Amino acid sequence: MIQAIERDHYDIGTLTYPISLGIMVLISYQIFDDFYLGLSGMLILGFGDGLATLMGRAFPIKTFNNHKSLGGFLTMLFVSTLILFLIYNYQYQLSIPFLKACFVGLLISLIELKSKKGFDNLLIPLSVTLLTLLLLAL
Repeated sequence: MIQAIERDHYDIGTLTYPISLGIMVLISYQIFDDFYLGLSGMLILGFGDGLATLMGRAFPIKTFNNHKSLGGFLTMLFVSTLILFLIYNYQYQLSIPFLKACFVGLLISLIELKSKKGFDNLLIPLSVTLLTLLLLAL
């Protein structure tokens, strides 16, 4: 079944994306009643991961073993930090939101860089949600 929907028979990203979306909806609405928890993870997955793929292919500055590039990593870092800064600043009003957004953005970018075979579609939004919850608890 997965082979019918994927170009690369070992990438299950097309399957994990809707699973991730469903988990984020449950976490956002049923568990924490906070729309922005799921929104930040899904925006980073959609824009950050998507643009990282495009920019990584357009600017393959340095390619790593898992077919990811420094250009894609830097794009993911920039986009995730920007999204997190906006949400942390305007929704949660965290103290020093830019430094916290940079920290979480770096962690998310490293998770994306190390993830394999489409599992970043699960790991990115769940990690963003978990790290945001930890920041809000501190």
